[in-house]
Amino acid sequence: PAASIKHTLAAAGGLVFAQCYEGILYALDAGTGALRWSNREGRTCGCCGHYGAVFQDRGRLLLQADRGLLCLETATGKELWSNPAVRLLKYGRDAIFNVLAHDGVYHLACNRAIGLAAVEADTGRLLWTTNQVVSTGPAALGSRLYVAAHETLQMLDVATGTVITNRSAPDFQTAAQPLIYGNTIVLGTSTNGLCAFDTETLDLKWRVLTGPALVASGAYLRDGYRAVHSTPVRAGALLYFGGMDGWLYAVDADTGSVAWKFDLGVPLFGAPAVAGNKVLIAGFDGNVYAFEGAAGEGG
Repeated sequence: PAASIKHTLAAAGGLVFAQCYEGILYALDAGTGALRWSNREGRTCGCCGHYGAVFQDRGRLLLQADRGLLCLETATGKELWSNPAVRLLKYGRDAIFNVLAHDGVYHLACNRAIGLAAVEADTGRLLWTTNQVVSTGPAALGSRLYVAAHETLQMLDVATGTVITNRSAPDFQTAAQPLIYGNTIVLGTSTNGLCAFDTETLDLKWRVLTGPALVASGAYLRDGYRAVHSTPVRAGALLYFGGMDGWLYAVDADTGSVAWKFDLGVPLFGAPAVAGNKVLIAGFDGNVYAFEGAAGEGG
């Protein structure tokens, strides 16, 4: 690639998709690594770059380019549609681009940017936008959309983007994405660890306060930085997530009480993966760690 690849990959139809820091999108053969096609329209200039995950849905890829939002066919890279009206990025492209597919609509957000947008998945037609600054990607539950905007948690109408209600909440300037189950929405924060809120009232239900971060992952951070950049994963009665304090946590999904935790001694940015009774997570030291989910025994 022209530059390093720092984000989550996507895979479909025997291909693996990756976007490098300069914004070039690559489609590689999953078996051999051979380049099948590439697209340079997301290419950046200057010091800003791409950190967001590649979004793939039913044979389609979304790409934020200078001429707007592009939808490409996964097999060939052929452009299926484009929308020049959807330009989420404000401060260059040194940001994380998030997409949620829900009922035939793509809901788009970008941290360090202005606006949410909703477009028809099949045509790219713009349905609505907002001009608020958001910190996380959106999450949906029925007719409601949830998004964190720095120190505010918001509930929006999924069809119109109108704010139904909002609540003041801890600082959400992290890379963690929301997780919804039952009547609970769980989000990582930059100063208060992992927090759970009621999906109806947005009231705080519980909090898991992590230790001080081992490293600062962004500029202009305040004292008391206890960030969770790791998107939580639920398996059975437990939630798993990593902290910037270097600990892997397993907590009760209903109460937030800690079932077990393990000190890896390195910052944990990525989401865990659950395979059978094993929990796996990548550390900032470049290693992958595996644990028995029930007891938290390291491997």
